[in-house]
Formats: sequence, C-alpha cells, structure tokens
Amino acid sequence: MEINFTLIENLKSKDWHHEATRYGEYVAFNGSDNFKEIVYSICLDAENHILSGNEFNTQEYEILSNFRNLNKSFRPASNGEQYDWYIKYFHIEERLDNYTDNTHKKIFGLARIFEELIDKKFFKIDEILENIPILNKKYLFNSLNAERIEISRLNTDEEENVSSAELADIKNEMGAIKDILESMNKPDSGTIQNLEERINQLEQDIEIKKSQQKKLEDENLNYQKEIGKLKSSINTKSTSVITFFKSVFPRFELLSESSILLIINSKDHSIYINKILDIYDQLINLNKQIEELVECKKINNLKHWYKVTITKKDLDQSSSGWSSDINDDWKWEGGIMWKNKTIGHIFLCYFEEYGNQKIFLHAGDSDKLENYDPPRTDKVIGGRLS
Repeated sequence: MEINFTLIENLKSKDWHHEATRYGEYVAFNGSDNFKEIVYSICLDAENHILSGNEFNTQEYEILSNFRNLNKSFRPASNGEQYDWYIKYFHIEERLDNYTDNTHKKIFGLARIFEELIDKKFFKIDEILENIPILNKKYLFNSLNAERIEISRLNTDEEENVSSAELADIKNEMGAIKDILESMNKPDSGTIQNLEERINQLEQDIEIKKSQQKKLEDENLNYQKEIGKLKSSINTKSTSVITFFKSVFPRFELLSESSILLIINSKDHSIYINKILDIYDQLINLNKQIEELVECKKINNLKHWYKVTITKKDLDQSSSGWSSDINDDWKWEGGIMWKNKTIGHIFLCYFEEYGNQKIFLHAGDSDKLENYDPPRTDKVIGGRLS
C-alpha cells in the first residue's frame, strides 16, 4: 500500500453544525453513508481509530464519553441548513465548551482520511483498524482542522541507512588514503588489505542486522494488524448487538447506545439480558404496571425513572454446611444455603406521551438522568428538536 497523493479534501466548515439545547447537544453533518459509518465507529471507539500526531486529549475523550447515538436527519437544523446526519450527546459540561469544535474537527478529519483511502481501494471499511498500524508506520497526516489534510511519507529507511552511509564514508576515506600512499610511493599493502577485509566483514554484518531488524519489524507489524482485526471484529459485534437489541425489544428505547454495550461486555451479561426479557414480557406482553416489577424502585427526586436491581444466586458462606463437635472434629451436616447477590442495576424511564406508553432503558451513570426526565422523544433533526 503506497499513497501517492499528498492532499485530502476535508469536511468543509459549512457542512457541519453544533448546537447545545436543554435536551442535550447535537452535531449535524453532511457526508456519504460510508462517512457516517466511520464517524459512528470513531464516536463509539475513538481510542482505536487514532493516527499518530492526531490523538484526542483528556477533555476530548470526556466529550466523546457523552455520545448517545447517530441518526439520519430529515429537517433543517437551527441555522436553517439541511444536513444528512446528526450525532446526539448527553449534556456536555460548560468547562468543555472550548474543546467541542476541535474534537469534531478531529473526528471528521480522521473519517475523511479513512473514507478517501476506502474510496481509492486501499482497504475496505471493515479493515480500517488493521491498516492503522501500517498508516502510522509509513505516513504522517497533518492539518486535520484545515480545509485540506496533508500527507507526508515518513523516512522509515533513515535509521538503517545511517550505518551504510557511515561505512561508505569509511571506504571513501580509506580509498583517499590509499591514493595518497601510492602517490608517495609508500604503499602499505598489508595494512590496506587488512582494512579492506575488516570493512567487507563489517558491511556483511550490517546487512545481516538490517535483515534481522526488518524481519522483527515485519513480525511486529503483522501482530498489530492481527490485533486490529480482532478490534474490528469486536466493533462489528457491538454494532450488531445494538441492532439485535432494537429488533428483539422494539418497544424499548435506549437513552444511549453504549448502554447495551456495557451490559453485553459484563461478565454477567446473560443475567442482565434475562432480566430485561422478563421486564419486557411483564410490561409489554402482560400489560403490568412498572410498580409491580420485583426489585424495581422509583428514584427519589425524579418523576419517571426507576432503578431495577440485578441479582444472582450466590453461595452463602456464612451458613456453611460444616460443623465441629466437642473434639473439634469437622463433619458435614448438609444444608447448602444460597443468597441473592446484587451485581448491578439498570434504569427504566416509564411514561406516557400522547396516549402511548414510552419506555427508555439505561445502564451505567445515573447522574445524567435528571436532564432526561423524561427523555425527548420527538424527532431530532440536524441540531434542532422538531
């Protein structure tokens, strides 16, 4: 893979728009389906989509941690412009305002680089992560916040050429000394021959070391590519999980798409999913009220949010089946005792809108819930709520 061009057209400033509302923050933008998919992948997994020199800082990662979802836009944004897509965030703290624009310039800049290389058949959209190590080894991408992204090739041969260059200088110097000696009619053939033999051996040693170094570098690069493939597989699975969840639980809405990933990546994910299945069955199929659910309690100071405790059976070690007699001899008396152990919580927002029952599910940080009590369910178009 050799990139033979030096510029990539970036997303123009007129093609995206940021707006903060009381319902959250929105970034509307234009772009192809591929561009949208790449932006979505970066928002979900920014850390693994980094190109050298374009890392996100702590504040930018904090902004991305508020990512909720990405959807198609159908109406003009608050600036009157119609955009293709919009990113939805939780409320972003005011102290991060100065980082919002630069965060999205990096997101869109990275997405344009990957989109351009995909369009030019360097790799496919699901091969981005496995090709990032190659890009970082060979190229430098600058000016992600400018109209054109600059590409420069890194001189990977520079270090290995140093030894060869030094050796060439020594050989030239020896040749000059040999000429001087001959011109003085004082050749020292033994010394010169010995030097030539030593230099030839040194030259061979350098070539062997260069070959060994190249082999190690190639192996290292292959390992990085394999790790990239595994990460791509994980991201593909994550996207599939979100789609699967929406199809299995069509009446549940996710406050944030990363919520379901927190559940799936939990070691107790099967317990969480079974609990959600039970809740769905009771609320949707059996038409029960949310107050009737077991281990479900209303959250204080919130109007519509409930906390559901997730438990699993665990051995009660305080009630052991072993006992000792007067002689301190232990004997088994049976009677294994089990107890319910709390392993986590999920949150449900349960309310009616225009006569329709609405249920939002959330996992993770509960501090954000007060800003979405209840969540806005109208279509969000561009950066504006319709």
